[in-house]
Amino acid sequence: MRRKKRLAGAEQLVLFNEDINNKAVDVLQECVKKIDELTAEVRRLAQAQEQKIVYLPRPRKPRATDQSAVEYLAGIFEREPRRSVASAIKELREKANEYGWRLGSDASLYRLVKKIC
Repeated sequence: MRRKKRLAGAEQLVLFNEDINNKAVDVLQECVKKIDELTAEVRRLAQAQEQKIVYLPRPRKPRATDQSAVEYLAGIFEREPRRSVASAIKELREKANEYGWRLGSDASLYRLVKKIC
């Protein structure tokens, strides 16, 4: 009887050990996969550097405001350089409603005026 219990316990230990080994193999395979992905990315970057490819930042232009609105706003300050920003934005909003231009927030328009002037 004791011998059967020992055998059953030994079998359980063997199964437990195999389960741990299988999980360890799975984790190692995931690690190898990640390393392969990183190696491919490093190779791609090295090739780009060898070819002297330069990644330049995008030109900074307003995204929320249409270009026509930007040009109109610049025109307001060319005609009347001493005009208040608030009144210029108010006029721009009226024209934008009339022509269907997209406009950003007041804060983005203030930044735009600061760049223009």
